[in-house]
Amino acid sequence: MLDTDIEWQTIAFELDKGRHALVEWDVVYEAASYEYDRSTPQLTSWSLTGLRRYTNCQPVGDFKTQGRLSVEISTAGSDHTVTIKMGDISVASGSRTGDGSVTLAEANDSGISGTVSLAYVADLEAGESFLNVRWASQYKIYVDDELDSTVNDKVLANQLRAKIGPLSVDSHEVKIKAVSDSGVDGTLSGAASVSISGRPEPPGDPSYASGDYTDTVIEFDASATEGATYRAYDSELDEPVNLDDIAATADAGQGTIQITLPSLGAPAAGTRRVVIAAVDGGIEDGVRASLEIEYDASGAVIAGRPNIPGFAVSSISGRTLTARYAYNAIEEKATGHTAQLFLVPAGGSIDLGSPDAESALVSSGRIREGTISATADSDGQYFFCVVVRTAGGVQSANSALSGPVELKNSVLAAPANIAANVIG
Repeated sequence: MLDTDIEWQTIAFELDKGRHALVEWDVVYEAASYEYDRSTPQLTSWSLTGLRRYTNCQPVGDFKTQGRLSVEISTAGSDHTVTIKMGDISVASGSRTGDGSVTLAEANDSGISGTVSLAYVADLEAGESFLNVRWASQYKIYVDDELDSTVNDKVLANQLRAKIGPLSVDSHEVKIKAVSDSGVDGTLSGAASVSISGRPEPPGDPSYASGDYTDTVIEFDASATEGATYRAYDSELDEPVNLDDIAATADAGQGTIQITLPSLGAPAAGTRRVVIAAVDGGIEDGVRASLEIEYDASGAVIAGRPNIPGFAVSSISGRTLTARYAYNAIEEKATGHTAQLFLVPAGGSIDLGSPDAESALVSSGRIREGTISATADSDGQYFFCVVVRTAGGVQSANSALSGPVELKNSVLAAPANIAANVIG
């Protein structure tokens, strides 16, 4: 049996003790037996590499483990040429003077080469002599010298693969043993090392660094896991993040890591959503730090906004509405500074450039609560909302209008045309 070459990659994981690995290997041929119609074979000690079933070996019926090549010997003077053919096509050949070892070189890009020992008796024509090649029919996969799984060769490919595991977080050795189509075990292959990592520490929260819709750059602090690399998942404007497609990557590093996101294609107003994951040994951190980036109609990035406040009616007195608001300062993208109240007549539209009242936010605390009052210009039904602005004037995203509420002057006008008569 020939040893196998194994490559692996992590393809899935199930919790911290459930990593799997994908093992790939070339199919193994069991033997190249020489079938000869004379009592004394002229060719012995075959040693060939590159035999590939259904590629450079002619199949034998429907048998997936069998192939056949014809062998020819031709002579010119004392020089003998040995040729191996698949049908009418030469796949390897070599010449020598007299008897001895013949080096067979690849022909027609077949991939076959090797040696054979010649003891010349007579020339051979096509169809007189054959090499019958048999491949393994089954493969046993061992992980740390324990049988993990068995793969039956039921395909026509020249390379097979199998998923092994689940594997614990550790280094493991993988070996493969081929089994002949007559049930005889071959020898174990050399070991391939599989290192299964635990989840890396997540990176720091990402933030906008520079650029517009064509080349937005984000940055974040590196993961505490040494050697971790990074993946960015992206979205179209105002769409969910596509976690099935890695939009960009960054190599391992220390300090601040930057990633340039793909161009959005055309300028448009909207919000882009990005997720960053640290990766180690093919395993993501599982936290997936996120970031929202807002663009204006020209494709320029709008500075970070403060969080959207919650608000409700606190009291109504005539045409004066007092709103109660609560602002959560945790994870704010920009520091809230001022609360603004807007009154919108029924059927009207909000003008965010003209607040009806404003007041400073409480300067500290996780939840900053307060009230703000505004008086309507006339009686009627009104909708209202509260927004928060930074010291530089950047407002929180628009909140849905609340209401309607009835604002009406409750003071009665003085009666007119008063007359008095004396009675009795």
